[in-house]
Amino acid sequence: MNDTEKNQRKLSIYTSLLLIVVLLVGVSYALFQIFARQSGQNNISTIDCLSVTYEDVSAALSLVNEFPITDNEGYQKSPYTFKVTNNCSEYVGLEVGVETLTTSTVKPQYIKGSINRVGIDPTTAMILSTGKVGEAMNGGTNYIIKKDGLAANESVNYELRLWIDYDTTEAQAGKEWHGKVVVSAVAETAPATWDDPGEGTLMAELKANNEISTPVSVPGREPSAHTIDDVTDVNKTYVTTNTGNYYITYGTGWTANGSKFNLTGTTITSSVYSTSYSNLVGKYLPGSSLSVSGYPKTTTSADNVCIRYGTNARCSSNSYCMWTGNRCRGKTGATVTTIRARSTVSLDAIYYVVDATSSSLTVKELTSNKTVAEKNIASTQDDYGTSYYFRGKVDNNFVQYANMCWRIVRITGNGAIKMVLYNYNGLTDSNNTPTYNNPCNVIGSHLSFARYEGDTYKSTFNDNSDDNANIGFMYGTTGANSYSETHANTNTSSVLTNLNKWYTNVLSKQDGFSEKQLADVIWCNDKSTIKALVNENLYGTGLGYGSNHTGYGAYSRIGDTASYARQYASPSLVCSNDNNGGKLSKFTVDDLEYGNGALKGYAKIGLLTVDEAAFAGAMFGVNNSTCYLNQNATYLWWLLSPYSFDDNALMFSFNAYGQIRNSNVTSTNTLRPVIALVPNVEIVSGDGTAANPYKIGM
Repeated sequence: MNDTEKNQRKLSIYTSLLLIVVLLVGVSYALFQIFARQSGQNNISTIDCLSVTYEDVSAALSLVNEFPITDNEGYQKSPYTFKVTNNCSEYVGLEVGVETLTTSTVKPQYIKGSINRVGIDPTTAMILSTGKVGEAMNGGTNYIIKKDGLAANESVNYELRLWIDYDTTEAQAGKEWHGKVVVSAVAETAPATWDDPGEGTLMAELKANNEISTPVSVPGREPSAHTIDDVTDVNKTYVTTNTGNYYITYGTGWTANGSKFNLTGTTITSSVYSTSYSNLVGKYLPGSSLSVSGYPKTTTSADNVCIRYGTNARCSSNSYCMWTGNRCRGKTGATVTTIRARSTVSLDAIYYVVDATSSSLTVKELTSNKTVAEKNIASTQDDYGTSYYFRGKVDNNFVQYANMCWRIVRITGNGAIKMVLYNYNGLTDSNNTPTYNNPCNVIGSHLSFARYEGDTYKSTFNDNSDDNANIGFMYGTTGANSYSETHANTNTSSVLTNLNKWYTNVLSKQDGFSEKQLADVIWCNDKSTIKALVNENLYGTGLGYGSNHTGYGAYSRIGDTASYARQYASPSLVCSNDNNGGKLSKFTVDDLEYGNGALKGYAKIGLLTVDEAAFAGAMFGVNNSTCYLNQNATYLWWLLSPYSFDDNALMFSFNAYGQIRNSNVTSTNTLRPVIALVPNVEIVSGDGTAANPYKIGM
């Protein structure tokens, strides 16, 4: 359907709900009286298969003698309830707004509104004047509060709440606000969803080719499950004269111990490595190198043998050791002959010996103790509803779009398809000719990164790290003495600037690119702070401004060590409200219902969050070469989630070994862009494999 046809089918319903708000402000405090009443009859024009009815008029907005209130308090107020019914035979999109009439003397920037479906708790509110301006028929200004849609013959009850914004300070004595609810409807195609994907859409193919299942491993607490055969990366270390004389601890197999490993059939080589290395092939080691998998058998006149391997008790009782200068030392001329074994239980990882020679040792790292590989699609909640995410060593989430290859990360709760760059296809801003016909079938070291200026793909997150403000995708005032000033979205980060350069210089110039195919989704830069971790240990001040030591929300969910993650990690795709209950963290371009609209004028582009990386199969401090995010991205790259401020502003990042880390915001990590396709995007071919990726139609 073209734009002309859509305009011809545009429907508008104008109701006659008259809301009169009288605001009285005292000298030293704000005192408000709010009254609401319905005036006139419902007026349904231009279409007779839609209807709006109002209920509980007497209970509407019964706020008397109240102060300005917070959003959380506003959500608890008695709502005005109305019902919209779609008697049409097709889906209808809706925009529900509140029109401020010209008779009002109170400015709409002092009034907050929230509209939600009955049965769904209100979680978002907006200042009326910040809303998208819709069509108004009463001479005023119609501010859209909610976008929704109704299936054929569907009825939905809505709740409207209005209240005085908590930050209102301007005197409003004797002033009034008058408004009407405006429901505008546009006949349009229903957005594709997992349950109703729509014929020919990418969503339909994803549903046909994937079955929702429960993750084999726990997101955030374990890396995605894999077996030795799944691991392609190897670790090669070289043998020195010293380590060649080590006796090596190994096992012939392993068993799971919770989320860790116990080696089985454990023993120590019968001779030093230099004469027994061939027997280690096919065995499992407790460490990736000889220096952490073995000890020397003998040491003559060794000044440090007792220091390294002895204890206080051993030193006092062992004839080969003595205390000298407050240190446990080997006696001159003494020879220690004890062979010690390395620990073989409760190991975070084990190492399978692929090859062993007199000069080198080659191993594969096994970080998951599950006995089956994980490559599946699972579900969890996000800001919009149920999200479906890919996890593990998946091989059917490839998409060829705008001459580049992308990997699908997840489908959001409102049907948008989030994708991360996999191969930029040799493109730069000065040479936009694709190198490969199928960029998805190409493996390389740094192919997943955005060349935003020439071949430059590294960027700081922000150019300074001496203030809490510097963790922001957009940020406020450095040196401020309040959380709200520090994290106001007024300044542009280096990362946001360079992502937009790449969008303008490269992505938008590609054949097959269409801005209309990009969805306006939340890019979560979680600015919420914590005072204590999930394990109840205190962490920082929670203030989030200036140079105050502060931990941010994702830090508590993900952790800073493998041991913490294995016990406490709990990632979430729901983006937290900021410390004041607002949406500073929820970056969108135009969407003001779920997001903050702070990216207006910027591109619909962002980065992955650390929570999305955890759901994909990554874990803090643990290597995982089988997670699909690690392919074609062998360098440290930025994530969008703040970590902490501790003398410096730190962000989460993702390294070449497939593990979550942290980085100072002034580090020059790489940019790995993420976009989201609209739910109804269609494909022309493909099955999602690297050899035959989904190809997006226009």
